[in-house]
Amino acid sequence: MKRLIIILFCLALGNALSAQTAVEKKEPAGGKNLFDGYEKVKWNDPIATVKNDVVGKIVYTDDKKVMITKDGDLEYVYGFFYKEAAAQAGAPEVKEKTDKASTSAPAGESRLFYVSIKFPYLVMEDVRKKMQERYGEPTGETLKNYQGAIIWESNKTLIVLWVDQYEKKPFSRKISYIGKDIIKELNDYQNQIFNATEIEILKRLKP
Repeated sequence: MKRLIIILFCLALGNALSAQTAVEKKEPAGGKNLFDGYEKVKWNDPIATVKNDVVGKIVYTDDKKVMITKDGDLEYVYGFFYKEAAAQAGAPEVKEKTDKASTSAPAGESRLFYVSIKFPYLVMEDVRKKMQERYGEPTGETLKNYQGAIIWESNKTLIVLWVDQYEKKPFSRKISYIGKDIIKELNDYQNQIFNATEIEILKRLKP
């Protein structure tokens, strides 16, 4: 029964990854079938646009920074870069910091910069195999003692398969698709999005 459940989860995850190939295909540097976004949505799309093209059913949104959807046992977290309009009219040093942001989102608008897929724990090798079928060989990894990340990278997108250790074996329960531009300004948002281990790994990936 346990093996059947694992197989079903792998099939569901495989279907989610397959949907990505429905977008215009191209061969970016660092891997195949990596796109400027996730499925039908692209990095920097406004939240109103993303709402119409999410995977699954929307179960939560704050209309500014996050939108959560569910499709069976798969949970999708859409994260948005949001600049407070007040910051633009604030003190000069605050405005200067805001103006240096690398995204093109104007003040008061929410723009997509990452999508994470969460699922029950699966054997890492099973998930990795599904990823390689879609994106080719990984461009890097940070695995140590069965923990860390496996990475696929293109010019615009970073895909991270997170790996956790359990009983000295590698498992996975999360995949993140990240617009690479946001990595430069991740410090402002990292505590809301990633856990401590993930933050340390992402810091090493900064351009």
